[in-house]
Amino acid sequence: MLREYELTLITSGQIPESQRAEVYTKYEQMVTAAGGSVLTKDEWGLMKLAHPIQKQFRGHYMCYRLAAPPDVFTGIEPKLRIDPAVLRYLKIKVSDAHDAEHWAAELSRLAATASDSIDQADNQSQLDQHQDQHQDGDGAKEAEKQLTTALMGDSDSSTSAAATEEAKVEATDKEEAKAGVS
Repeated sequence: MLREYELTLITSGQIPESQRAEVYTKYEQMVTAAGGSVLTKDEWGLMKLAHPIQKQFRGHYMCYRLAAPPDVFTGIEPKLRIDPAVLRYLKIKVSDAHDAEHWAAELSRLAATASDSIDQADNQSQLDQHQDQHQDGDGAKEAEKQLTTALMGDSDSSTSAAATEEAKVEATDKEEAKAGVS
């Protein structure tokens, strides 16, 4: 009978990515060799620790959801304790019984939710770009209007020349900003 566990590992933030991947693979293989399986693997990344652990201030977090027999951690925990790459670990028993059908449905629901979230983020990004383009366009129109007023309006040549120069600079700045955004 399999149980569900959650295992969170904090590895040293100073070890290279390749060594960190080896550490994670080693413990994943130990779970599968004991008859368990990795249901989900959630990499939280490098984060600041609440307090220094072994004189280290940052750690790389990885959270696993596992389906494993009850005795799987008798072999893994001693190795986690002495592994120099692992700063801390936390094992939590989530459920006494693993329901494979429930997890299949849950994983498909999570995949659909993730897909919807990505689509919503893409739509919001496109909307933001569209609004930025229109705001830049309004600013360019305003600078163009000032330039036209400066060229046509004032008969005093010194004032007109200064206004014209200022309007040209503003129009150029707006066009450069618009080109930089695109």
